Amino acid sequence: MTPANCSTKSVKSLFARYLSLLFVFAHVSCLAIFVAGCGGDSTPPPPPAITVSVSPSAAVSIDQAQTKAFTATVSNDVGAKGVTWTVAGGGTLSNTTTGAATFNAPASVAANLTVTLTATSVSDATKSASVKITVTPLPAITSTSLVNATVGTAYSVTLQMTGGVSPFTWSIASGTLPAGLSLNASTGVISGTPTAPGTSNLTFQVTDSGSPAISATSALTITVDAASLTISTTSLPNGTIGAAYTGGVQATGGTQPYTFTITVGALPAGLAINSATGAITGTPSAAATSNFTVHVTDSSGPAQSADKALSITVNPSGPNDSLLNGTYALSFTGWDASGYLAMAGSFIADGAGAVTGGVLDLTRHSGVSTNISITGGSFTIAADNRGSLTLISSLGTWTFRMSVDATGQKARFIQFDASATRGSGLIKKQNTSQFATALAGDFAFGMTGYDDAANRTSADGALTAASGNISSGSLDASTSGASTGQIAISGGVISAASGSAGRGTLSVNATITGLPATTTYAYYMVSSTELFFVNINPLVDSVPRFTGSLLKQNKPGGGFALSSLNGAAVFRFSALDTSHSQTNVAIGQIVPNGSGTITSASLDQNADGVITTGTSSGSYTMTSSGRGVVSITGIRQEVVYLVDLNTGFLVEGTTVDPGNDVGLGFFEPQTSTVAPSGTYVLGTIDPTNAQANDLAGSLTAGAGSPPLSGTLDSSDFPSTLTPDQAFTAVYTTTIDSKGRAAATITPTGGSPIPVILWVISPNKFVAIVADATQTETSLLVIEK
Repeated sequence: MTPANCSTKSVKSLFARYLSLLFVFAHVSCLAIFVAGCGGDSTPPPPPAITVSVSPSAAVSIDQAQTKAFTATVSNDVGAKGVTWTVAGGGTLSNTTTGAATFNAPASVAANLTVTLTATSVSDATKSASVKITVTPLPAITSTSLVNATVGTAYSVTLQMTGGVSPFTWSIASGTLPAGLSLNASTGVISGTPTAPGTSNLTFQVTDSGSPAISATSALTITVDAASLTISTTSLPNGTIGAAYTGGVQATGGTQPYTFTITVGALPAGLAINSATGAITGTPSAAATSNFTVHVTDSSGPAQSADKALSITVNPSGPNDSLLNGTYALSFTGWDASGYLAMAGSFIADGAGAVTGGVLDLTRHSGVSTNISITGGSFTIAADNRGSLTLISSLGTWTFRMSVDATGQKARFIQFDASATRGSGLIKKQNTSQFATALAGDFAFGMTGYDDAANRTSADGALTAASGNISSGSLDASTSGASTGQIAISGGVISAASGSAGRGTLSVNATITGLPATTTYAYYMVSSTELFFVNINPLVDSVPRFTGSLLKQNKPGGGFALSSLNGAAVFRFSALDTSHSQTNVAIGQIVPNGSGTITSASLDQNADGVITTGTSSGSYTMTSSGRGVVSITGIRQEVVYLVDLNTGFLVEGTTVDPGNDVGLGFFEPQTSTVAPSGTYVLGTIDPTNAQANDLAGSLTAGAGSPPLSGTLDSSDFPSTLTPDQAFTAVYTTTIDSKGRAAATITPTGGSPIPVILWVISPNKFVAIVADATQTETSLLVIEK
């Protein structure tokens, strides 16, 4: 129903206006939707990028005719269309799918072949991935022969090959390498030092790392030749008329057995050579020097031969050869071309000029030699008890000059030959009946030595032994001018002396910085109360080559005390002054009062040519073990270990007062201050550097004019040997109430040499050179 007050025209007009507004609204809404990105006219985003990868992606090596599987992965592969495969450079593909393929290497290749395998996306042909494949020829050993090796000579050769996939493994499929050679499985190197001649037939195999692995073999031969035949003996020991002679010629190289003959000249009358062994034996019957040529032939085919010109000097028998009769221990220190050396040993003398056996232990820069047999030697002793001694061993021939005491119990000796070795030592007759005696009780010891850096070390100490073990003890060491202080000996072992040489071993456990926790020594028993010893630890640069002696302590009940030092004692001291690497030798007297005071101390010293004479006083301490410290005003503190009352070893320096004179000393009671009288043996001891002079000889002392005379054998640096040097000596000051005197020694045809001496007893005195021009000297001990 229309309202009564509205006409038809008015209604139409309102409807029209309504439609117009609706159209505008719809238009604006559509525009807003279009602007917002909605509506049928919008554009879709681009598809994600496609990438292709191949596995394995790294370069691959395979042998010819082998196969390798590869797979391809495509990212964002629309429609999962996969890849197509291609190969360039050689080989074929099989088993291809859209994601996998197998590469088939060519059946043969002449050299390494590089192949490229490519996977390309089907959806996008611009997308691909490639991998390089190296096809190698099959492995082959190309070595066709191997150079000959030589016994005793280092050998190295590398087996050669081609082809194959590295790395390779070498092995021996059949046969055995010559003794001394080995094959490196990784490198194919055959190396080593062959030990015996012969020919070895072998099949070598090399295996590569292909999948599957492929091997190749080759039959080869290694021939080891015998070393060139030579005669290694350079000299033969002297002989003595009427004394059994033992010498010999040694050959090396070639093929044993050897045959020895004399082709030029002749051996001394009474001697013959063993054609099979080269030993020269017999009893010389005439004094002469015989020159001859030794010829040796081996068993090679064809045979090798060698010649060597040699000589033997036969000396007249010494009128006192009977003095040296029995078993003797020796201790020796010196220097060879490489550095310091120390030796201890034992030899048997027959009283008629022959050495019939023995044993040596030696430590030096070139190595440690233990338990070396003395195979022979000779000696002769003249009317003045001076003589020569030759010892033969596998280490070579050792020639010494010596002076023997009137009882044949002791001798001083020096090295005396054309070798580069120089030094001096002591020989003592061994009490063989005590070799079976177990070492037990308290012992004091002194030792000294050098390491490979020319650092000198000295030590003294005491230890207690029982039932083959060291139960306790202590030592003090001076190492290159620094004192260790008292070091505890925590234990050790002493083996029983064995064999005809009275040889045994002992080890000492003590913690010294820079040295092994255990040091080991070979010892030779002089008696159950005295041993000579030498260090036999494996060579280490910082470990000194020690040598020394071990003496049984005569300890009072309750042990040593201040009263154990009471009365005059004469000391001697040989050292190296580490402040300037020069010798320092000193002698003198101390007078302790038995209650801790040194009432008098007198010193004479030659330190690098600086002659010092002085007197002082001081004090001392003492413990029940025999260890004490002597403090003398103006002199470094000394650590002593007593052997007996007023007798013991000494080294310089304590931790409170370290010294720079590294050496070893000894002191003993002074029982006489009167002038020496009689015949004495003299010799230098402990040469403290390579330049120190070495002397051995005899001296006669008395009230005549001159009061002293004798004969010396000397060895001076670097290699001057002066035998049979006669001398006389006169006192320039009388022997005073302390037993001290100055004298001048004049060698025949030589310049006067001032010396200072101190009398110890009617049978013994000590001396040093007091010449400021002689800076490298040794200390002299003169005794009956």
